[in-house]
Amino acid sequence: MPLTEYQELAASSRGGGRLVSAAAGSGKTRVLVERLMRYVDDGYDVDSFLVVTFTRAAAGELRSRILSELNVRIAAAPDDRRLRRQADLCCRADIGTIDSICGRLLRENAHLAGIAPDFRVAEPERAEAVRRSVLDRLLDRVYETLPDRPDRRALVDSFGAGRDDAVLAELLERLHDAVQSHPYPIQWLRSRRQALAVDPAADAGETVWGRLLLERTRAQAEYWAGRLEALLDAMAEPGHEKLRKGYGPSVAATAEGLRAVARAAAAGWEPVRARLPVAFPKPYFRGDDPLADSVKAARKSCADVCAKWTHTYAESSRSLAEELEETRPAMEALLELTEELERAFAAEKRRQGLVDFSDQEHMVLALLEDPSAGLAAALSRRYAEVLVDEYQDVNACQDRLFTALSDGWRKFFMVGDVKQSIY
Repeated sequence: MPLTEYQELAASSRGGGRLVSAAAGSGKTRVLVERLMRYVDDGYDVDSFLVVTFTRAAAGELRSRILSELNVRIAAAPDDRRLRRQADLCCRADIGTIDSICGRLLRENAHLAGIAPDFRVAEPERAEAVRRSVLDRLLDRVYETLPDRPDRRALVDSFGAGRDDAVLAELLERLHDAVQSHPYPIQWLRSRRQALAVDPAADAGETVWGRLLLERTRAQAEYWAGRLEALLDAMAEPGHEKLRKGYGPSVAATAEGLRAVARAAAAGWEPVRARLPVAFPKPYFRGDDPLADSVKAARKSCADVCAKWTHTYAESSRSLAEELEETRPAMEALLELTEELERAFAAEKRRQGLVDFSDQEHMVLALLEDPSAGLAAALSRRYAEVLVDEYQDVNACQDRLFTALSDGWRKFFMVGDVKQSIY
């Protein structure tokens, strides 16, 4: 089947980074393959591209699809020696998972990373066993220091269960797993510890959590205000006079309240609290109108969102600051222990000559972002373009890695569907 207008644009456009966002089954991978083929048609070699996907099966399928497209071209031009050469190059082209590509780059540059090139890659099960052993020793030391560490005592009291520390151990493991998606986990953990210090007199919206909630509230308020205003416009059309008379004032009042919340969200936590709850005056409508069901459904969905705001902003800034200060010692201890786990786990892996998949990503990123190594510039010159499938599953560490490999996004092509994102 021929490409659609937008598929053609994605496959043929050049110059700078490209992000293609489309739903499942819309042909994103097909567009990625077609884009690569267009480059081949223009004289590029297949092995001058870095093509990344997220499972070995998907990588094998991608390589197979590229070979199939090459074979179609070879069948049409059997005497073209360059095309036949592309089929050979495809077998050794950099088409694979982020783990396989990082592993290869790390072995090629092990001397720069300060590790032996014959390091062993720890499979997830092996890495998990090593980490659990390290964590058990760490928790033993924690209990030994409890008399002198009220912050750790608060943490154990909060998450411990009598003599069983399984809940605390699981929490540390989950947090340790989560921070691996950040480019520099230890720096991130330290920044979170600093963020726990909150000024009791400041607006809660000035905290990292408050800013996130306010921005989400502002976006939601603007969206629903727009939806309701669009319904008001629809009700103004001929034939909806009774519906407009019955629902118009109520919908208009709610839309006005939503706009007020959106403006308040740009000012802070307390201004939003002052605008809640959003008014939903009772409508007075009896009769039939094909638009009535849409109006009722929109008001109900909007009311559900506004009800959640009332719960989210129930506490004042001062009350929230006091609660944060009360929990701060335990949370600081949790972040500190996660950092200790990261350091101890890394030391044990070095002792055993092991590198796990997360290590590979972080080590390669550190090399790419080290100006003295010059690796990012060299690899950017090697690749004509970096093409990433399933981009919605890329974490912050991997994104910075791809940015470095693609000359700061200037040679970057991504396809994905935000609705399928795991982050």
